[in-house]
Amino acid sequence: MKKSIQKVILSSLMILFSITTAMAQMVEVVPGSKGALPAPPAIAEAQEGHFGSLALKQVSLQSEYMFSYYRYYLETRLEYRPVSDFGGDSYTIQFHTANSDTWETVNDEQLWYKEHGEAWVEIDHDGSKAWPITYRLKLNGGPMDGWVSNEVVAEKPYKAIYAGIGYSEPNFIYAGLKVYSHYIDCKVIPAEEQKEKRWIDIPRGDVKVSYKWYLRNPNTYEMTKIQGATSGTYTPTTEQTGYELVSEVEGTYNNAYVKTQHSFGVIKLPILASLEYAGLDGFILNTDYILPDPENDLYVTLWDEEAQTDVHKTFQGMIKTMQPGQYVVKGNMEEFLNYEMNYGSSPYQLSMWSRHWSGYHEFVLMQSETLPVRIKVLKGGEEVKNATVDILAKTLDGKIGILRTATDTEGTGVIDMELPGGMPLLLKARQTDGTLETYYPNSAIWNEAKALNFDSHDFWEKYGGEDFAFVIDLLPEPQALTGTSVITGTVSLGTSASRSRARALDASETITVLLKDKTGGNIIARTETDGSGNYRFENVPVGEYVVAPNIIGYKAEDSEQLETAVTQDDQTVYINCALEETSEMPVALGALPGDVNSDEKVDGTDVSLMIEYIMGEWVEGFSERNADVNKDQNIDAADLVRIINIINENNKQ
Repeated sequence: MKKSIQKVILSSLMILFSITTAMAQMVEVVPGSKGALPAPPAIAEAQEGHFGSLALKQVSLQSEYMFSYYRYYLETRLEYRPVSDFGGDSYTIQFHTANSDTWETVNDEQLWYKEHGEAWVEIDHDGSKAWPITYRLKLNGGPMDGWVSNEVVAEKPYKAIYAGIGYSEPNFIYAGLKVYSHYIDCKVIPAEEQKEKRWIDIPRGDVKVSYKWYLRNPNTYEMTKIQGATSGTYTPTTEQTGYELVSEVEGTYNNAYVKTQHSFGVIKLPILASLEYAGLDGFILNTDYILPDPENDLYVTLWDEEAQTDVHKTFQGMIKTMQPGQYVVKGNMEEFLNYEMNYGSSPYQLSMWSRHWSGYHEFVLMQSETLPVRIKVLKGGEEVKNATVDILAKTLDGKIGILRTATDTEGTGVIDMELPGGMPLLLKARQTDGTLETYYPNSAIWNEAKALNFDSHDFWEKYGGEDFAFVIDLLPEPQALTGTSVITGTVSLGTSASRSRARALDASETITVLLKDKTGGNIIARTETDGSGNYRFENVPVGEYVVAPNIIGYKAEDSEQLETAVTQDDQTVYINCALEETSEMPVALGALPGDVNSDEKVDGTDVSLMIEYIMGEWVEGFSERNADVNKDQNIDAADLVRIINIINENNKQ
């Protein structure tokens, strides 16, 4: 096994190291690292009576079947913003030709299509119009009734060809991120003897293409050519944020010509963000820019069922600035799960950096969802009616506590509830007569339990269906001891930052203390501390033991100090338990470092899948959490080497 794995790694490392440098990496957000958020650029407003809305997409050749032949004509494709943006009822499309200043109205016979912000116009039916032809919109109804839009000029192409536009239109265009222009697929008019055919395709490589890029004022729609931008890609600058980016493609083929334009939308300034902590009680947000007014300008976009529209909901009264660029939001986050979060208005866009796509994308709060979970509590194999289960998780203050409690109030023996994804959770069933409180999967001590984390689809693969089913078998109360010795001592609480200053318990505090058989790990006795933190086990037989105080969010400063032995009858052994506070949750199920396919073991399969993943292939069921073995927020060849070492160490054992 070891030699074969080493052979795989040696044959692949050269490839891996060459490609990982080019792959998109996770970017750690340093709060406030870019300083104050730049003010939006000053963009000229439209003059009274005018508004910006109209864009020329292309002038292209079209055809219409007329009984036994085709009629070919020039079609102008126009694009415009929704009339609702300006509070109007409708648009009237107007035009004038090159030899007239009189505006005419495009009638229904001259409109081949008018819907979804686009109009296809054919006004030169008989070829008598004088080109170029100028178009504009007139607004009907609303407070801007009678206002006119910007004008666009359609030029008559020589020996026109039909062009179809192809592009991948992203949701947002970001300053500093490369944008790829659209492309054109062209067709030509068939020869006279080929009238039975509508079009002849032109191979894309045969069309000579040139590019131009423009900035468009979103208020006036004035177009400004970007000097020197003549390639198929363009990277907007921070100074251009707020303007719309437009690319223009011109194509020629055998003296035929076509020109198309495409708008990519407003150039956004990305505010890179990440979550320091996310839980149902709130979250901590890091941003690279310092936000001037986070309480009023941070918002999530929610869907209003009644109004059937998106609404913005801010976090007023919930936000506190921890340091410049770091903000704590305290409150019930369930209503915000899996919603897009943003800041202010254009041109800002709260963003995250994607590992698999070299660019920014929308920031989704907590990037999780609530999932249906079904919990059963058993005692001696029988369902416990009216059982109560506590959901434990890390809280906003950095401690571990009860996030929610659910009870089988109907007495069905089943607890149905929704639990959040993206955060480790512990399920704890409360004790009943003759049992101990028990964590899933069946542990009496919280830091020996396994956390659940619904952050990957491997849970769907394991459990299937819409409901996750978890069964907690309550552990039985230990039987009475039959020895003659005593184990006793005091439990004191402290913090990891001040171990030497452990405090005694308050008079109202008690802690459950368990006594475990060191050899078998079985719990053989249970007791409670008094108000001073003192505990006592009596009737302890000769043997080796571990004293295990059981309090959420605390662990022993030195676990070995809790080990002891009774070597003879009638012996009294003193073990004092100094506990330190911890915010570390128990390791989650399936969170084995290097176990990239979440099958609870690290082997050669994980090596093969890791190589495929690093080389950019899609690996189903891949756990990024387990693949980032060295916890540097990158998944690369260094993690692959760590996995090989893990396998080698396991083989030695």
